Amino acid sequence: MTEDAAPGARAEISAQLQYYIHAAPAPVAPVPPSVYSTAIHQLLDDFDRANGAV
Repeated sequence: MTEDAAPGARAEISAQLQYYIHAAPAPVAPVPPSVYSTAIHQLLDDFDRANGAV
């Protein structure tokens, strides 16, 4: 993946994660939104590192 493609791919991954989080059935125990937010940011950071963006 080129550096030019990375920001677009990151945005696409973020959009897909947001879609699945909001479309998924609610868990048995409520999970604070901050938990999802932290997980998404960690996944995106991992994606950036894997693609040499960081």
